[in-house]
Amino acid sequence: MFFVTLIFVTVSFSLSPVNVGPQQKSLNASGDYYHVILDEHGGLTVLERIEFSNEGDVGVNRISFQIPYDSQEIIFVKQVIPEECPPGQTCLAIYREKAIPLTVEKMGGFTSMYLVKLNKSIGKGEHGALVVFYKVKRYSYFGIAESDFHFTTNSWPFKIEKTRVAVSVPKGFELKGAEWKGDTNYFPSTEDFENETLLVKSAPGYVWETGNRGPFFSFPASAKYSDSLLSERQYFFLGLFSGLLLSGAGILLWRFVIQKKRKSVE
Repeated sequence: MFFVTLIFVTVSFSLSPVNVGPQQKSLNASGDYYHVILDEHGGLTVLERIEFSNEGDVGVNRISFQIPYDSQEIIFVKQVIPEECPPGQTCLAIYREKAIPLTVEKMGGFTSMYLVKLNKSIGKGEHGALVVFYKVKRYSYFGIAESDFHFTTNSWPFKIEKTRVAVSVPKGFELKGAEWKGDTNYFPSTEDFENETLLVKSAPGYVWETGNRGPFFSFPASAKYSDSLLSERQYFFLGLFSGLLLSGAGILLWRFVIQKKRKSVE
């Protein structure tokens, strides 16, 4: 399988700079990863993991971000903290981190801008990560024909080196203009999905990747979505309709010829 790599970046300026703490500017994100589930009702379930480091001299204890959708619901925001391996045991990296729930505050005057206070401050030279789990209601509707699909990443007040978006769709649907990467049979339940705090970095799905996003900028992933079985059904019904139409025309032609012969005999 292949993945889509965009050689140019089309961004939307969605997060206005706000004075929520100058220390945020010292952060630099190495990666911003998304796994998006597009359901049959046109809703989005999104799990995001963003990893960053503090390149400044002052510790960072709060971070702001914006979700570019009005009808969204934040399920949780968690801070990912490395966990020490117990003495005398051998631990895999995947088991050596824990996610701590954070309190999310909506910033006044901004309908979709939020502020989180970290459980553990990110000091000079230290690394950190956040996991954001949210849903977007009635994102769009599946129509009879192809429809446009657009997903826009969240906006953060610091630079992001790499962005990866993986989109999973219901069985029988497809995104045209994008390539699938990973397990083609993977469609997680909500319970499994919200626990993908590390696996989200390589989640299967239709994948877009880009690099070097500036502060307050988001990244759009676009394609055409449709029911992959729709074309087959369309051809079936078109063939059925054409057959009935030709049969009806044949019957009318036959009746016309018979009547013409009868008149010629009389």
